[in-house]
Amino acid sequence: MIAPMLGSPDAMLQRVYAALARHGLPLDLPCDHVCYRVATPARYDEIKQAMQPYGTLASEAVIAGRPIASFALHTPLVYGAQRIPCLELPSPKPGRDYEEAWEHAEFATGAPLEHFIARYPHVPFNLRAMGKAHNPEISLEVDAHTAIKFHPEPLLTVIEKEIRLGLTP
Repeated sequence: MIAPMLGSPDAMLQRVYAALARHGLPLDLPCDHVCYRVATPARYDEIKQAMQPYGTLASEAVIAGRPIASFALHTPLVYGAQRIPCLELPSPKPGRDYEEAWEHAEFATGAPLEHFIARYPHVPFNLRAMGKAHNPEISLEVDAHTAIKFHPEPLLTVIEKEIRLGLTP
């Protein structure tokens, strides 16, 4: 469950799953989190506070010059057979305009990204974030406002590892 002010991610997830099917990608990969974008730092702070009753702040780290909060939800979001345990809330990057909305869903492949890409060579994945040292990812654009991202491990697992390694507070 999430703060009611966010509305439902169902329309975004419907577009995401339609794109997965269209590209012949597996529909049963675990969706480990969804992302809600905000337009202003003030709105980020407002939603971060509103999320307190619905999830535990698992991490708030500065990434690409702005804070990103990740919440382990007390009650997972449900979409079909999926139980989505995490919400990601990025503050806007300085100097960039964002429309407030559900932006992307991320899926854990459970295997190296190279193996996932090799299984689906026909899919036009964006590989620019594949070389990140922690939580590498590939992505697929659904439309101008929605994306699908894939990474080897669930976000909450990555956060736990980064905390153990002292990489994130």
